[in-house]
Amino acid sequence: MNSANGQGLAISNELLLSFHPTDTKLDRIQAQVALFREDPHALASPEWNAASGALGQLASVDRQFDPTGERALEIALPGYLHGIVEQGDEYGMWVYGNIHDNWDPSHGRALIHRVWSASHYQNVWGDWMLYFRSGDPAHLRWARVHSDHHMDIDTNNFDDGTALHGRAGYMYHVKGFVPWGGDSGFFEHWINPAAFMLRYYLTGDRRAFDVAKTWFAIAGPGAAQPLGSDVLGVPCSGWRNSFARDRVTYLGEMVDYYTAIWDPHALMAFADESRYLLDVPFECTGSAGDHPIWTRQWFSRYYELTHDPRTVTRLVNWSSAGFKDVTVSAFLYRTTGNIEYLRRVLPDFYDNAHILYDSPGERYHGYGQWVSALSQVWLQQAPYFLHALKSAGLRPAPGEKRVTYPGSAVNFPTTDTPSSPSRGWSDSSTVVVALTHPNLSLDVSMDALRPFGDPRGQFFVLTPPPFPPAAGTGFAFPTKLFDQEYFSNSVFPLSFQLTTPTPHSLYRVEVRAEIPRIFAPYTNVPEAAVLRQRWFRNGCEVQMGSTGLDRQLFFFSPTRPHSDTVTLRLGAINGADNRYAPSAMPVYYRVEAITGQTIQEGTVFLYGNRKSVEIALPAPAQPLGTPEPQPVWRFYSTTTYGPKIEVIDGAEEVLFSTKSGDLREVWNALPQVATNPIVCP
Repeated sequence: MNSANGQGLAISNELLLSFHPTDTKLDRIQAQVALFREDPHALASPEWNAASGALGQLASVDRQFDPTGERALEIALPGYLHGIVEQGDEYGMWVYGNIHDNWDPSHGRALIHRVWSASHYQNVWGDWMLYFRSGDPAHLRWARVHSDHHMDIDTNNFDDGTALHGRAGYMYHVKGFVPWGGDSGFFEHWINPAAFMLRYYLTGDRRAFDVAKTWFAIAGPGAAQPLGSDVLGVPCSGWRNSFARDRVTYLGEMVDYYTAIWDPHALMAFADESRYLLDVPFECTGSAGDHPIWTRQWFSRYYELTHDPRTVTRLVNWSSAGFKDVTVSAFLYRTTGNIEYLRRVLPDFYDNAHILYDSPGERYHGYGQWVSALSQVWLQQAPYFLHALKSAGLRPAPGEKRVTYPGSAVNFPTTDTPSSPSRGWSDSSTVVVALTHPNLSLDVSMDALRPFGDPRGQFFVLTPPPFPPAAGTGFAFPTKLFDQEYFSNSVFPLSFQLTTPTPHSLYRVEVRAEIPRIFAPYTNVPEAAVLRQRWFRNGCEVQMGSTGLDRQLFFFSPTRPHSDTVTLRLGAINGADNRYAPSAMPVYYRVEAITGQTIQEGTVFLYGNRKSVEIALPAPAQPLGTPEPQPVWRFYSTTTYGPKIEVIDGAEEVLFSTKSGDLREVWNALPQVATNPIVCP
């Protein structure tokens, strides 16, 4: 019960005392009150702000350079305020303006895990940074709402010496059922006094300045025990159970405080903290992928002030160990001139910018990954990465990134060969046909996409039967060359080799799983996945759907024969494995002609008004067996889980391939067969 005690909470309300003649008109008084509530202030242009270097090397709003990314930055947090904070039924005096670790759009409420996230990821500073670079009143409103809560509720404003909630200036972690119910501290990874200083410098709010000074009064020199010289020479294995995020956060926040007011005591504090911290091999520490770069700003703040070369060395080594991050990449490009740091993260940046539900007037307008407090970090990173792209002469582009074939959920494992009732195609999750070449082995390599859920499944390698596709519906039992079940702890990639396959033959590699999480391509020869319109269920053929993950980027064509119009349906799904709504995200899709022109694009979201969309593609057809030009399009989508892809009319199958040349070879080799479906009664 002590943790629930509200000692140290505050209510900050500004009061207006207005003296005026008794004959003052009511409309003039109302206008004065409205002006007081708006609390206007002077602000330099966003372009000047960004160019000043006050917040480092970031870009001001430039909708010509990256209209998609800028749209996400524009509506994400105002959308959060509108759709989560103000349209929910959970917010009261003490929690209005807080944020959550997870949101469930199916019930319109937060999950209980880390239900009040405060500024666990320096979110409040990020709010003010977005206003700094945009001057957008909608950003100002959210920044004030969020930081009001952080100053009054997420920060302890009073102590009486009993250390009930630490000391005045301590900030709360995310572990409580009420915002003040968990642990608190002054140097840990969740502190964010930089947000108070930025609010003060942008708006002149003395209350924010006072809270920042209250924090420094208990966080200054000697308050936190820095690392000592005994860290020197410790091998990589010795850091496995050491976690850096508390230390780097304290360092970054203290540097920010020092550069704001030039207090020499702050200089002493961060000098002590950095003395040996930057001799630690970050890539060897616990949770090395994110803890050493926590806050995403500490290294830029520290380096721009000190030019300590160890900062660059530490992050170069961290990156060389296989870790990557958007803000680190921008920093390393700036300090080393190596443009490859930008290119390696550009595909992920491009994808994330597109996962946005843009539908004014709807509750979830602006919905994206940033409904999770953790994923709001992307909003803090984007302006810095955009600046680096501009400096490097690069533009946002899809780039190269591995993708997985879409597939359907089926039972596994099975000891039998997958049965093949519908046009000879099996009921496996994903069916890939691989066209062998003379004097070339058939090499199968199965590598898993992680961390998108459990990659468990089973794969088969099957000999070429006389079909599929088949003229009728029946069962065929091709020879099984190999099968293997795999698990989340399997050592990927899994492999199989057939040294002397029959040339010019369509072998099959099939996956059975809940949702296939295996990277394409599966083989070393031309291949394509077969997305079927129908499959066999309970004695008849029903509509089939295939679900993608993460990014989908494929060339595709209908099999022959097909109609003059081929129609696909794309739909959003209910998050992980289509049953976990908190992970449900908007799906961005784009269909292009082979020449690159966009045919249709947009977003769908299961909890918005646009849940699915149909795409009708002209595909001039010829009679069965007659040569015809191959219709080819390119499909791109991005989300976390989804989309569901259905072939609803015009073709029995659609072939997906990562390479247009592979698609052409498989399309030409696949038999042309017409079939009448077995319609359900």
